[in-house]
Amino acid sequence: MPSKLKTGVESPRNFNTTVTVGEYTFNLPKPPNSPEKIMNWNLSKREQKWHRPFDIPTDKEFDSWTIDEQKKFMAREVDRRINGFWFYNNGNIEYLTGHHYFFLVYWKLPEGYPIWKDTDRDFFHLYDYIEYKDDCYGMLHLTNRRDGKTAKSMAILFNTISIYEESNGGIQSKTNKDAKEIFTKLVRSWQKLPDYMKPQDTGDTRPTKTLRFEEPSKRSTKNVKKIYKKALNSVIDYAPSNEEAYDGSKLKFYYSDEVGKTLEANIYERWLIVRECLTIGRKIVGKTLHTSTVEEMEDSGGYNCYLLWQESDLELAKSDGRNMTHSGLLRYFKPAYRGLLGFIDEYGYSVIETPEKPIMGIDGDKIDIGAKEYLLSKRVGLTGLALASEKRKYPMDIAEAFYQDGKDSPFDVVKLNDQLDYNRGLLGGFIVQGDFVWKNREQKIVEFRPNSNGMFKVVWQPKVEDRNKVLNNGFKRKPGNCFEMSAGCDPYDHKTTADNRRSNAAAYVFRKFNPLDPVSS
Repeated sequence: MPSKLKTGVESPRNFNTTVTVGEYTFNLPKPPNSPEKIMNWNLSKREQKWHRPFDIPTDKEFDSWTIDEQKKFMAREVDRRINGFWFYNNGNIEYLTGHHYFFLVYWKLPEGYPIWKDTDRDFFHLYDYIEYKDDCYGMLHLTNRRDGKTAKSMAILFNTISIYEESNGGIQSKTNKDAKEIFTKLVRSWQKLPDYMKPQDTGDTRPTKTLRFEEPSKRSTKNVKKIYKKALNSVIDYAPSNEEAYDGSKLKFYYSDEVGKTLEANIYERWLIVRECLTIGRKIVGKTLHTSTVEEMEDSGGYNCYLLWQESDLELAKSDGRNMTHSGLLRYFKPAYRGLLGFIDEYGYSVIETPEKPIMGIDGDKIDIGAKEYLLSKRVGLTGLALASEKRKYPMDIAEAFYQDGKDSPFDVVKLNDQLDYNRGLLGGFIVQGDFVWKNREQKIVEFRPNSNGMFKVVWQPKVEDRNKVLNNGFKRKPGNCFEMSAGCDPYDHKTTADNRRSNAAAYVFRKFNPLDPVSS
C-alpha cells in the first residue's frame, strides 16, 4: 500500500461488497485495487468528504481542448455514468453508481448541486441492482416528503435516455399539471448542464412538452458548437394521468410520480398497461420508478398504491414458486428518521440516535439530538386525527405509511389504524390468503392452500380431525360445525348496477365465542 495513504483509511482489499437495502441483499462491484484510483485517497480521514471532482471542465475550458482531449474526457465520463465512481469518505470507501455520479456531478438543482448522503446512496444502489435484474421492471419507492425523490428520478431518466439511441422516456403524475411541472424541472436541470453533456437536440431551448435528441430541422451557421455530435433520436415527454396515455408506446424508462395520491386514474390498472410498454415478447427492455410521499395518500389512490405494494412482495412471490413479484416491481420503504433534513452529519451520514456529544451537521449546524428522538418528541401529547396525521407525514414503518386519516370517523383514528394494520399483517398479524381446493372430490374433502392471489383470507382453522364435517339427514347436507361457527354473506343478483359499477360479493365465517379459547374466537 502506498505510504501516502493515511492511517485509519480502509483498504480496497477490505471493502465488503455485500450490502443490504430494505428487504434485499446484493453485491456491489469491487473497488479498484489501487487506492490512488479512489478519490480523496491522499487526504487524511478527517478531510475526506464528497466534492465534485476538480477536473470537471467548464464549457470554456472544454472548448479550448483539442478534439482528442475532448473525446478522451467524454469517454471517461460515459464510463463513469454507466459503471460508477469511488471515493473515500471519512475513512470509508463509498461507491457511486453511474446514475448517482451523474446526479451529483452534473444534475444541478435550484439550490445548487446535490449533496451526498447515505440514504441516496442506498436508493441508487438498489436501483442499480434492479436495473440489471432481468426478472424485474423497476422499483416502487415510498418515503417522507422533501426527500428529493423527483430530482433523483429525473436524473436517472435523463442519464438513461441521453446515453442510449432510439430510446423513449415517459412521465406521469397524479394530474396532467403535476406531470408538466416535473417535466419543467427536468428541462431546467437540462438547461444548466454543460454543453458537452447535452446530446444533439432539435434546438428548442425551452421545450414545453417534449425534449427531442434529434437533428434540428434547420442548422444555424452562427455559434454552432460540437457539430460532430451524432443525434440519438431519443425522446423524453410527459402524458396525462389516464391509464391509456402510453398504451402502444415503447419505453426505455417510465416515471410514475405520487402513485399514492393519484385519483384521476387507477394507478394499478395503469401499471398493467404501461408494463407492456417496457417489454418485447418475454424480454424486459425498459425500467420504471414508481414513487410517492406517504403524506396525504387519498382514497382510491392510497388503496391502489397499497395493492401495488402488497403485490411487490418478493418473499411472497417466492412462496408461490415465482422469481418475479406479481406486480413485476420490487418495493422499498425509507423510514423518515433516515436522511431527515437537519439530521445529516458533515460526511452525509444519517444521525438516527441521539449522539453522546453534539456533532457537526452537513449544513454547518450542530446536531445534539437524533432524528428518531426528534420525531417521537413531535408526537408527544397528540391524539386522534392529529397523531395520525403526524405519523403519515413522517412514518417510521410501512404501517404508518398507509395510515388512513379517518376525518369522518367519530372513533379513535389511531386505534382503528392499528387494528387495520394488524389485520393486513403489517404489525405481525396472522392472516393467510389462499384457496380451498378439492383434496378428494368423491369424498367431498377440501383443503386450504396458501396463494397470494387466493379468494379467501383465513386467520384460524379447526383441528384437522374437525375439518370437513358434514351433517346429513338423508335429504340435505349442512355444516357439521354449526355449534362452533356461523356464516353469513352479502349476495347480489345483478351483474351491474344502475351506474354500471360491478357489485362485490362478500362472505364471512366467524368462530363463536369460546370462553376456553377467547383469543381465537
